[in-house]
Amino acid sequence: MSTDTSPVQTFLLSPDVDTQDSALYKESGFYLLRKDSERRQTMVRILEQDMDKICANWLTMLKRDKSITATKLTVDHLSCLLNGIKEYILNQNAKAIKGAIDTVREYVQFDASALSEIQLALCECQEAVSTNLRAHNIKPHWMFALDNLIRGAVQVAITILSPELGANLAGGTMEEEVVTSGVSSANSGKHTYHTQTSLELGRQVSSVQEQNVILLQELLEAQKQYQSLLQQALREKKMSKMQLRVILTGKGSPDSSRESSPGADGDTENAEDDTDGAKSDADPKLISWMKSLNLDQDTIRVVCEESYTLQDILELVTWEDIRELKIRGGMRCCIWRAILQQRTKDRDDG
Repeated sequence: MSTDTSPVQTFLLSPDVDTQDSALYKESGFYLLRKDSERRQTMVRILEQDMDKICANWLTMLKRDKSITATKLTVDHLSCLLNGIKEYILNQNAKAIKGAIDTVREYVQFDASALSEIQLALCECQEAVSTNLRAHNIKPHWMFALDNLIRGAVQVAITILSPELGANLAGGTMEEEVVTSGVSSANSGKHTYHTQTSLELGRQVSSVQEQNVILLQELLEAQKQYQSLLQQALREKKMSKMQLRVILTGKGSPDSSRESSPGADGDTENAEDDTDGAKSDADPKLISWMKSLNLDQDTIRVVCEESYTLQDILELVTWEDIRELKIRGGMRCCIWRAILQQRTKDRDDG
């Protein structure tokens, strides 16, 4: 016979293990296992005695699960859950399990991944307890009675945590009870959990992918707008640089100045001395404006020959247009400076 004389171990000795008469059988305590209340008390004693061992093994099993990268539950969390299960086995009161689950939820601050671990932990609980029961000297048919107690308590806990998973587990358990112990039921629970977890993760992946597509579209649109703003800023900077150069230096392009200088080509025979040398169809407002700038008659004539109006000059003409006029560089600068001043004034007023 076994030499272990601890209270629980002696109480659980099977009548078929080294026992030869009914007196010893009754003294061993297995006679009391026929009563449901005594079976529950026996299960509770085992859980109380082996609490630390069961929880340590339970956590090890949880860490081995490939669906968990880093466990967030601890031995203390599992002990809380096991105490709730123990109280349910003894009193058949589901409030004990619900209270334990709520307490652990608060411990983990309702973290989504930790809540998922609680569900998986409950599926592993039956196997952890059953492994510990097998370490005791218990015959299979008595093991089955105790295993049913823990299986029922675990199923209640799973149903409280996830009614849908609990219903699926209950359906699988009804079929398995005919041919197997609670181990297969626990495996069924884990399989159901992994299936549901995979589906949920798949839905989350699809949702994130759709959100990523939307974000990429928004990013593309933002980049296009940013590019447009950069191009606009670049154009404005180039224009400002050119305008500033003209205003500060009072000089146009050296090449164009030489080309347009009357003395450079010796071509002065077209110059007229009187102020009536401009085209008869020239814009009077343009002529008056140029005279107000103290431009010489040759410059006024050349500008009028281009058939510009004063509005054209002030609103549409560019520096490149002014450079193409066959006038002296100083006159170009004078006209362009006046144009810029007028445009700046109009922009400030507008």
